[in-house]
Amino acid sequence: MLVLCYHKTRTHLSLDKNCPQSLSALAEKLIAEKVKHKRWDKKTASQVRQTFQLFGKSLEHDDLSRISQKDLSDFKDLLNAVAKSYGKSISDKNPTAKELRAKGAALPGRQRACLTHACRGAER
Repeated sequence: MLVLCYHKTRTHLSLDKNCPQSLSALAEKLIAEKVKHKRWDKKTASQVRQTFQLFGKSLEHDDLSRISQKDLSDFKDLLNAVAKSYGKSISDKNPTAKELRAKGAALPGRQRACLTHACRGAER
């Protein structure tokens, strides 16, 4: 598997057979490392886990090797579409990305996450 590796001095691509093959495994590995080194507290770890889970819903698969530029664009669109309150209710745990988009679309623009400038401008 080709992996993007970050180092203090440079970023490079390398083959790493020990790298997780799934998005969920990568998320848990990252979270565990950041918590272990006290870079993230439990709240931050929970928020990151929830973001990875939302990305997984957007993808509808868990295979890192299948992630494309279109997948990233679709995820950005999903982030702009979901309700600001996403994740605060137990009912947010099971809906599909399509259902989350529909729920967000039914809300006024100010109640959606709308993370990009273009989205915020369009909703006023």
